[in-house]
Amino acid sequence: MVRYIFPLLGAVLSLATPLASADDAPPQVEIILANFSLTPAKIELAANVPVTLVFTNKGWEKHVFSAPEFFKSADMDKVMRGRVGKKGRLDFFVGQTRYLTLTPKAGVYKVGCTQLLHADFGMTGTIIVK
Repeated sequence: MVRYIFPLLGAVLSLATPLASADDAPPQVEIILANFSLTPAKIELAANVPVTLVFTNKGWEKHVFSAPEFFKSADMDKVMRGRVGKKGRLDFFVGQTRYLTLTPKAGVYKVGCTQLLHADFGMTGTIIVK
């Protein structure tokens, strides 16, 4: 009798507690860092809605995505906050992809690559959060 109760209990609990699905995951926004370009240059996000930013360095050298005011204002857990650090930037080696989940606050924020001359050659952009 006991051996039948546990499977039955498990089945009942699985019906009572919905499983997390891919639909529950925040939407993703892809950001490509390449040789003197940032795509998209204008990143539009919804205020107070969780999002996962997916950064990929497709260039032939290191890039640094810098958005100190944006990262400072956004809500994120301790691990994500540690990734951007106090300077509000993410370093990317060639071919590297990184995921960052956060909840942005309304505003317009400047972004750019802080590697020598990269911003001067066009590696800049804007994050617009409405």
